Amino acid sequence: MSQDVTRWLEGLGLGRYAPLFAANDIDAALLPRLTAQDLQAIGVDSLGHRLRILDAVGARPEPGSPASVAARPVPRDYTPRHLRERILQSRSALEGERKQVSVLFADIQGSMELAAQLDPEQWHQLLEGFFAILAEGVHRFEGTINQYTGDGIMALFGAPIAHEDHAQRACYA
Repeated sequence: MSQDVTRWLEGLGLGRYAPLFAANDIDAALLPRLTAQDLQAIGVDSLGHRLRILDAVGARPEPGSPASVAARPVPRDYTPRHLRERILQSRSALEGERKQVSVLFADIQGSMELAAQLDPEQWHQLLEGFFAILAEGVHRFEGTINQYTGDGIMALFGAPIAHEDHAQRACYA
């Protein structure tokens, strides 16, 4: 097992489980595939600890499992640091105001057909790459990603950072 997993578990305050992960050859690449049942099987004894681990990797437990009701996916970091700092410097953006904005929706055309042709790991990798490309374009033109929608995104331009050319920025992105 890599030291990355040990450090990651320690960062969660769950370093005591590192030997269990090592004994089961669970490395960083396998973390997103874990389920609540997997964690219980290797000896993660507390439901709270299993949920914390699942939340941290963004994994989703199988439907019907005890963890499926309480587990929450990890929110993506929607806004890069440099834009967060600009937003926080502009208190009016946080306090609320009326303004015109542009909303960009982008998704993969024919995604269901494509997903059916790929195995889940390939599909996941494709989506991660797609989201990275979309996020880079949105952030380059100072838009903010409001939501990830299955196979796409919803992004705002002109809020919370105001730009007179928000519609153009959305088109450029």
